[in-house]
Amino acid sequence: MLIVLAAVSPAVSVAGDWLFDADAGILYDSNLTRAQAPADIRADGAAALAAAARNLFALGGSDTLTLGANLRGEAYWRFRGLNVVGLGAEASYRHKFGLGWSAPWAPAGDASARY
Repeated sequence: MLIVLAAVSPAVSVAGDWLFDADAGILYDSNLTRAQAPADIRADGAAALAAAARNLFALGGSDTLTLGANLRGEAYWRFRGLNVVGLGAEASYRHKFGLGWSAPWAPAGDASARY
């Protein structure tokens, strides 16, 4: 009975769990130039959007690997030269040193972005 269960159940899941994040907002800066003189102060607002998709793989009982991509952008209303669009990628590894919510864990990761 035990041998049959071990043969049927996979040890490591090949397909990972997908995680999605999205954030949108509007921002307003009353002193965008960070100037001190009132004549040099400029204000502007922008619409901001950020989205990310990550795939989490359980490598074992205490190890996880996460691979993902993200997209970020800001569009200013008045000063168009401050607009930004960015695309990035990330990878992280995490090892947990025990069982339970209070067990310590160690992360390692890297992220890269192009703006």
